[in-house]
Amino acid sequence: MFGFLSPSQPPRAWRQSYARVCQYQRNLFGISSLPFMGYEPAFLYQVISDFEMIDRLPDNSVTCCRLRKLQSSLQSDRAHGEFAAMFGLFLAGVKLRDDLIDSNRWFNHLLWWKFRRQVRLAEQLLDAGSPGLVSRVVSCIDRYAVFENQIPAPPLIQLVVPAGDGFFEVFSAAARLTAGTTTEPTRDDSCNTIAAIGRHVGQAIIAWDCAVDFEDDCLQKQFTPLNSHSDVQSAFDMCQRELAIAAKLCPDGSPSRQVINSVLHKVAARQRRPAGASCVSVLERWGMLRQRGHTYARCEPICSICCCEVAEIVTCCLSSAEPGCCGNRYDSGSTGKTNVSSTDDSAVK
Repeated sequence: MFGFLSPSQPPRAWRQSYARVCQYQRNLFGISSLPFMGYEPAFLYQVISDFEMIDRLPDNSVTCCRLRKLQSSLQSDRAHGEFAAMFGLFLAGVKLRDDLIDSNRWFNHLLWWKFRRQVRLAEQLLDAGSPGLVSRVVSCIDRYAVFENQIPAPPLIQLVVPAGDGFFEVFSAAARLTAGTTTEPTRDDSCNTIAAIGRHVGQAIIAWDCAVDFEDDCLQKQFTPLNSHSDVQSAFDMCQRELAIAAKLCPDGSPSRQVINSVLHKVAARQRRPAGASCVSVLERWGMLRQRGHTYARCEPICSICCCEVAEIVTCCLSSAEPGCCGNRYDSGSTGKTNVSSTDDSAVK
């Protein structure tokens, strides 16, 4: 879900912001937390800088920290840098918990066990700096979970709202870390604009995830609000609309606008890509992944050419007059699968 805001050609200022947040994250949560250094926290820091809530980083700031510690004389941005780092670990916790619920595999339990203390520390620090923030964001996550259990699934335009509200809360809290000490109308307007950018980015992330995960979600029988490839195209369109609005709200020529424009090009390129076999189906075909509740069958070459291109044995195999077709042969090294263990032809899916 996260890592969406990764520009293909990042401007130098963006790379500096990324390195800056990385240093704050290491200071707060240790070097072992750096695999969860994300693009969304760096974008939050960049937006705050572009709206001049903090001083811009010097031109000679590093674009890769190389695990170097921050210099104490260059920490005027400490509150916002630490907030962005906390946000990154909070997002990591959301992802780890979500993976644990969805798959419940041993390595998901291991990852949560390994990083649970850092995630909980991030939540405590966020609440200490912005009281009630974590509970408000968790409430948005719970609303999304309710949508996942609804039958039929709600439309995508309704599903993206909780994520937008959650990002709105985070971006608003970050903008008001220093703005609370002033009553300047322009500063208050900037806070509202930053919060709006967060809302549109959050909604774009959900639309993107629903679109790119559609085939895998269908294959694994997981929740998706989309019903067809036409819906997938609509989800990509929604993602681009939300990003375009967010880009328009960013200051002209700012690195944050450049980042969003770069992501817009990435989404458009992904939308134009022809639909193909999903990563899950490819792994199934290679014998590296097995779905629960299915018995897999090996397809003979003549059968695999005609009907097993997506790792599914289909009804046409039953009518095949070719000897050795997958309609009457089963073993453990499959490229196709059935949902029963019987070897009778009528059981083929």
